[in-house]
Amino acid sequence: MNDLNLEKKVDFSFATLILRNDGIAVLDFKDNQEISLDNAIELNEKFGNLTKGRRVPVLMILGEFTNYSDEAKSYSASYDGTKYSSAEAIIVKNIGLRIVAQMYLVINKPIVPSRFFTKTEEAIVWLKSYL
Repeated sequence: MNDLNLEKKVDFSFATLILRNDGIAVLDFKDNQEISLDNAIELNEKFGNLTKGRRVPVLMILGEFTNYSDEAKSYSASYDGTKYSSAEAIIVKNIGLRIVAQMYLVINKPIVPSRFFTKTEEAIVWLKSYL
């Protein structure tokens, strides 16, 4: 991530949350993480503080072998879990993550526009339409 794009940053044990100068938030998950409901709630609270309560587009970069619990997935797709997101682009690095992301979109049906991408540049272009 280019430091010139960095506006604010919050580190978690499982991820890093960055608010870029262009208004897009980046949620970069570390490898080999199990995301619990408590993690998802903590992340959302800090996200709301970072954005000062406004809705922004989110670029989610899944780490290798990152897994959300069923409860965390349900919360993350709900109104409460997306109240600071205007759209979510999920970057998938391999076929396994692509399958997981597709299942999340079909089963959990996030209430904000959500898509998965293999290329960050394409995701950023799509997210900019939700600024």
